[in-house]
Amino acid sequence: MFLTTTISQYLNSEVSFKKFKMAKYLSESIGELKLLNDSDQRVIKCYIEDEETIISYDPTNSLSTLSCTCDSTDPDDCLHIVASLYLLLNTSDNKIKENKVEFKKVEAPTLNMERGAVNSYRQLPKINTEVRNNIWNGLFTKTKSQFYERFEVLNIKLNQASEFEIELNEPVWSDYDEYEESDLRVYIKKENDKFYIKCNTCDDISAFLCKHQLSALKDNSVHRIIAKNKKLDYKVVSEHFIKKLKISQKLFGIAY
Repeated sequence: MFLTTTISQYLNSEVSFKKFKMAKYLSESIGELKLLNDSDQRVIKCYIEDEETIISYDPTNSLSTLSCTCDSTDPDDCLHIVASLYLLLNTSDNKIKENKVEFKKVEAPTLNMERGAVNSYRQLPKINTEVRNNIWNGLFTKTKSQFYERFEVLNIKLNQASEFEIELNEPVWSDYDEYEESDLRVYIKKENDKFYIKCNTCDDISAFLCKHQLSALKDNSVHRIIAKNKKLDYKVVSEHFIKKLKISQKLFGIAY
């Protein structure tokens, strides 16, 4: 299969053993993969259960973008995508050619970000709520390898400055590794209906996201807050829970 090398690299570097095992089990229950292929646009659509996964590749036959119609915002966490890739490895090029179609061309959204210090607030572009999974990848430059180090989101809280404070930990490369304690944090705030982001670790000047910011934005909860243009207001949140739990402001602050 002409994408064997890049698919194998992705599955080995980006997908945990546990997730791969679950996807393999799903694949075995499906059997033969149903797919459509537009070789001119370099897009393969696969059908897993009731979902549609879209796999695009570049002229060098490297994976470009991955997306799915399910609710997952991170392709690495989507069983349908992993199962599709696994089944594609066992699909002949002849079968792919037999299912050639011409998809309607859809222009991918172009995201731009202001150039500035990564550890200072920079404005995030507005995104469409219908766009999922790979929307933030266009703001990340792959300088060292094809795939970025994926940091796990450990904790998310709205601090008293009405900032989303997102705590990250170092990448875990297998299910048997333990998380390393770190002080990696990404902050997101909202002013005048616009979202801004900064990292407490990276200090370079860039027009792109750092790897910590990308990992934070690809978290399902964070992505939905931004996509749905939610309000970030600590006072409103605290007053809601103080009233609901019938406790004092001081006690809420201690507990929170």
